[in-house]
Amino acid sequence: MALKLSQERFAEAINVSRTYLQSIEGGKANPTIQVAARIKKTCKCSWEELLD
Repeated sequence: MALKLSQERFAEAINVSRTYLQSIEGGKANPTIQVAARIKKTCKCSWEELLD
């Protein structure tokens, strides 16, 4: 599902910095369970979809 949000807007929506989000996307950082839950909620996806 495409949210059509910029990386900056998505970072704001999940309450993290854009650089931290870039690190997660690039595989250099792992999100905390709290951040993962905010990503899941924002994307309106299941845990299975998120972790796939």
